[in-house]
Amino acid sequence: MRVLVLAVSRYDFVSEKDGKRITGGKVTYITDRSVLDENRRGCEPMTVSVPGEVVSRCQSVPGVYEAEFEQRPGKDNKPQLVCSDLQCLQGLDVGRLIAAAAVPPVVKSA
Repeated sequence: MRVLVLAVSRYDFVSEKDGKRITGGKVTYITDRSVLDENRRGCEPMTVSVPGEVVSRCQSVPGVYEAEFEQRPGKDNKPQLVCSDLQCLQGLDVGRLIAAAAVPPVVKSA
């Protein structure tokens, strides 16, 4: 599924419980599915956990990525959505996008 990755954060620490090293990250993204109801509008960002090696592949952020998701048992064996792979399709220059939108349209006179 194609997603627009907005932000990526990495964590790398040693567990105080058992001394094991914990690595991974969080990816915040939106899809092309908009919400439109009486209380919400637009593309609501979602955040999902990713393995450490997936975080390393996120070099162009923000950007459009091909994402693979899977479910894993989470706390109390409740299903948890995890992004198992991300492949960058195209980086996005948000500054340029915002600057282009800020330019008033050219009106041609008759």
